[in-house]
Amino acid sequence: MRRLYTIENVEDLRKKINRDYLIRLTFPQERKRIVVGFTKFCEMVGDLHAEHYAKKALKSLNHAPQFKGQAGRLIVTFYPR
Repeated sequence: MRRLYTIENVEDLRKKINRDYLIRLTFPQERKRIVVGFTKFCEMVGDLHAEHYAKKALKSLNHAPQFKGQAGRLIVTFYPR
């Protein structure tokens, strides 16, 4: 049985991201954009990817860090509050 990945300090990471950023998910193929919180973001992309994107956003020096998912099906943008 495959073991699911869990974020170690999920509450601390959630507080930091929700306090500092708005997360916008863009689905180019469907021409759809939605703004979500960290918990919904984890549900949609999975804990492993959510933690990876969140830590990269916190370390980034860009104004609004943007990351592209697999094959351009998802674009994740962290907008500062």
